[in-house]
Amino acid sequence: MSELGCLTAPQTILITTRCSAGCRHCPFSDGALPALDLSINEIKRRMLRLGFGLHVLSGGEPFQHPEIDAIVNFLGSEGSTFSASYRIATGGGIELGSWIRPLTALTSSDSNFAGISVGTDIPLGNTPNRAKDVLNKVWTKNLRTLVKSNIPYSLTITVDRSEEEEANAVRKVSEWIPGAQFLYVRVRNPDGTLAERMIRPGL
Repeated sequence: MSELGCLTAPQTILITTRCSAGCRHCPFSDGALPALDLSINEIKRRMLRLGFGLHVLSGGEPFQHPEIDAIVNFLGSEGSTFSASYRIATGGGIELGSWIRPLTALTSSDSNFAGISVGTDIPLGNTPNRAKDVLNKVWTKNLRTLVKSNIPYSLTITVDRSEEEEANAVRKVSEWIPGAQFLYVRVRNPDGTLAERMIRPGL
């Protein structure tokens, strides 16, 4: 597993290890992990170091970062000073309602905000039954809110390799084609490796 803040891909910055979604494919679902968070100054430093391209602020669940309000505000006020665009990744299990106004402001500004990346296995019922329905409702509500607010988003659903799960995932993401920038179904193989199946390419 990567250290907090290190670049797991050329564009990705892990800003927190906190996450309550419980997605099976994600190492941050381990409740024994310590809660570690990058400071805003460290996030700025890493965004400057990355230079051109696309930055993805990820985790964990970025919207569980204790300073996420300040981070979103900083992106709005200073995002245009960076030489790259950026996205915020989320598992979709945290209700985004309280951040819709600042996210809408990012969308309509020149802050280089490229959108929200929603990636999860929650909608297919892969979490415990006691939490599944609640998380599914929150996830669906978030997508509807993003569509209504004209906030750009992408969607990735991760499933185990089986015809039934893959078919269900394709049906699920297809519901959101009109609003999404791009859509993926990511399949987890028996050996733990992942293979992505693009449903709709990026615009």
